Amino acid sequence: MHDGYLADPFVLRTDDGYVAFGTGRTVDGRAFEVLRSDDLVHWRSVGGALEQVPGLGTDYWAPEVAHAEGRWWMYYSAGTGDVGHQVRVAVADDPVGPYRDTGHVLTEGSASPSTRTPSATPTATGGCSSPATCSTPSGSAPCSPSPGSTA
Repeated sequence: MHDGYLADPFVLRTDDGYVAFGTGRTVDGRAFEVLRSDDLVHWRSVGGALEQVPGLGTDYWAPEVAHAEGRWWMYYSAGTGDVGHQVRVAVADDPVGPYRDTGHVLTEGSASPSTRTPSATPTATGGCSSPATCSTPSGSAPCSPSPGSTA
């Protein structure tokens, strides 16, 4: 169990156990607190995941991570409040980060560098939130749009 705030949780299985990311605290100046667990019951904070991008916005939401091409790819939404969110891509060499934004802004149905197809839920005020990634054993498959998506 984790006593802190961790909305939009995403849990990733790694060779070393489990890693969880979520909307919430900024830790060590990085967005998305990172938790580690050996058993999915006991969690410990190991820092923040994403180096924030100056001028991008104040709110970072809904991280998801995929492993491809020997790297870790984070899909996330950034904006201010619920306005102007963009689904973006960041990359790291370790599952806990630090993740660095690649400069790629994703829109519905576009391909990511990891060959996963992200989908996004448009917000009522424009922009997108809640990125979603998927993969198959072969490494590529189109994703169904998130609920409420216009794709």
